[in-house]
Amino acid sequence: MTFQRFAIGLLGGLGKWLFSVKYVGVENIPKQGAVVIASNHINGWDPLLHAFNFKREFRVMAKKELFRFKPFGWLLRKIGAFPVERSRGDRGAVVAAKNALESGKMLLIFPEGTRSKTGKLLPFKSGAALFAVSTGSPIVPAIIHAPKGIGLFHPTVIEYGAPISPAELSPDAVCASPTGVMLKAATGRLRDRMEQMHGREVSANA
Repeated sequence: MTFQRFAIGLLGGLGKWLFSVKYVGVENIPKQGAVVIASNHINGWDPLLHAFNFKREFRVMAKKELFRFKPFGWLLRKIGAFPVERSRGDRGAVVAAKNALESGKMLLIFPEGTRSKTGKLLPFKSGAALFAVSTGSPIVPAIIHAPKGIGLFHPTVIEYGAPISPAELSPDAVCASPTGVMLKAATGRLRDRMEQMHGREVSANA
C-alpha cells in the first residue's frame, strides 16, 4: 500500500464526517486507466474532499506557494500533489501531469486555476483540455455543491458527471500537440458540461 492510500484511508472516514460530504455519481469515475477529474474550486479543502472518496492512486496540481515550507511540501508530494507556477506556463507541471496520465493514473485539476469567492464558475484555463487531448484521456467533470460554503458540518455534495471521451472533447483530432483553437473548443465543451451540472440542485441526502 502506498503512503497516499494509507493516509487517505486513515483520514477519509473522519474527513467525510467532519465536512458532512456526500458523493454522487462515483460510478462515473473509471476504476482503472488514465482519467482527468476536472472540478470547480471554492475552498482550500477541495482537493482533500475529493481525495477522501478516491479509491485509486491520483495526482493533483497545487500552487507552488504551498510547497515553500519544506516539511509541508514533503507531505504534499507524498500524498500525490505536485507544484505549479500559476503566473506563467510551467513546463515542469505540464510534464508531471502528462506523466501521471500516461502511467494510467487519475489527475485531479481545477480548470478555474484559483478559488471562486462567489461560488460561480470563473473563466477556465486550458490545462484540463490540454492534458486530456494530448494523452487521449477522458475527462470526468465534477462539481462541489456547498450552499453554505465548505466548513465543519456544512452539508456538501460532490457530484461526478458522465465521462467526456477524447473524441467528444476534441472531434477534430487527439494529438500530442493540440493547437490553441483545438484547446479553446475543448475547454468550451468542458465548461458547458460543468455549467449544466453547476446549475442543478443536488440533495445533501443523496
